[in-house]
Amino acid sequence: MLVWKNGKVVYEKAFGYLDAAEKVANTTNTIYQIGATTKEFIAGLILKLTDQNIIIN
Repeated sequence: MLVWKNGKVVYEKAFGYLDAAEKVANTTNTIYQIGATTKEFIAGLILKLTDQNIIIN
């Protein structure tokens, strides 16, 4: 989690596990492979923009 206010970090903390089985904790530098999960968000945004006639199919 990161909270940024007026150009400065006011709170930064990692939660949970990178590997729960091995009990390896997340850090603020943990990198996730999020490519597969972003597809649903992009599809939803495209549908919303189509509904608003911003994108015409």
